[in-house]
Amino acid sequence: MHDPRAFNSWAVSYPTVARGGCHIAAPTYWLERGVTFPDLGFPDPLDRFDPEQKGLWTAVFQNFCEVLESMVTCKLSLYGGIRSQHCVDLICLGTGWDMDLAEIMQIGERAINVKRLINLKLGFNRADDRLPARIRSLTFDRGGHRRLFTGARCGPHAGRLLSSQGLDPGGRSDPRKTGGARLGRQIEARRSEP
Repeated sequence: MHDPRAFNSWAVSYPTVARGGCHIAAPTYWLERGVTFPDLGFPDPLDRFDPEQKGLWTAVFQNFCEVLESMVTCKLSLYGGIRSQHCVDLICLGTGWDMDLAEIMQIGERAINVKRLINLKLGFNRADDRLPARIRSLTFDRGGHRRLFTGARCGPHAGRLLSSQGLDPGGRSDPRKTGGARLGRQIEARRSEP
């Protein structure tokens, strides 16, 4: 279930998560297992072996799951029918802010990009956004993946994910994506609201 050879979206998600390969950060395989997210732009399941759309889906779901992490909300609640609008409503009720899904997704994207900047400062770079050699090369004659996985098929999709997150080919964040001074001004403005 958590093997990128069985659910190819993991091959994009694991190498691009700020804390390293983690099945909790953004359980992208759910869309490949049949849980759909129409409000996030994915009304239909994805074929688990087809690498198309895996970069885009992973970027979208990582952004959304980053918001869930910030809310200290268990992602398994998504299996129980909780969807993005429920999360938006909870944030608005808890903060008194009037936000929509696009703004919530932007918060998730900014958080991911700030984490990315920290990792870059610590010496990580785009070359680190890859699966271990064993996962990229080891295949099995039987089982759920039937020799269909190759790391090379999913590598370009990790690049598409990084591009959709606003990262350059070196994996560096665009300052506009982290919010910079504008984010600070928005926070201050929100604090001063009655």
